[in-house]
Amino acid sequence: LDSASVRDVRNAIHFEVTPRLAERGQPFVERISFVDLLRPQSGDLTNVVLTMTLPDGERILFDATTTPALAILSPGASASVEVTYQVPALASKGADETDEAYLARLTAADGANLIAVAEATATSSSGSVSALPRTAVITQHVPVVTLLKAGPETVDPGETVIYELTLRNIGSATAREVALEDLLPNNDLGLINDAPMSLDPGASALAHASHTVPNAQPPGDLTDIASALWEDANDNVYGPVTDTFTTEVL
Repeated sequence: LDSASVRDVRNAIHFEVTPRLAERGQPFVERISFVDLLRPQSGDLTNVVLTMTLPDGERILFDATTTPALAILSPGASASVEVTYQVPALASKGADETDEAYLARLTAADGANLIAVAEATATSSSGSVSALPRTAVITQHVPVVTLLKAGPETVDPGETVIYELTLRNIGSATAREVALEDLLPNNDLGLINDAPMSLDPGASALAHASHTVPNAQPPGDLTDIASALWEDANDNVYGPVTDTFTTEVL
């Protein structure tokens, strides 16, 4: 302890009863100083160990061997460490994963909290000490795009049919590089000229796909499939999500 700043540190004991009897030495007061026990002790912390637990569970340890400033910390001193954590990309859509399951997985990841925890221990002149854990929380933002297809109920062979493709971003991150495709059973691709390049969170867009039904198309159901892919700001690719529509050829 600095004698210029601290004159004394003591415990005080005070006893009295009611009614108070001064002739019997009430109140009883005893003051016990222990400042002399504290003055030789240092306020320095030594052998400081900082442990960082990342959101994926990995633990990273810092001590004097990794950060020399942690060898000793005098009162008022500080030391800093830095950890870089790359948020892992979400798993691609599985070959057997349905659109419903995939979108549910993306929605669950969107808005999820990623938590890192820092813990510190050290040695003081009075023994081992530790700091309360501190946490850092970041929120994960994911673009989540849905696709809905609509079109005419009937069409004649040789006629050009136009389908409506409604895209909606129900996630909290911008969907970039949106790619739309509309495919007939004969693998002919529809013409899409108005697909959006991106979708902000909560935004929707209407695109159109046009096909000319082959003259030789037999009467009956004609089902084609629309699909959408998109990316996030770090070029991670999502999708495809699909939707179908069936038109009757007369």
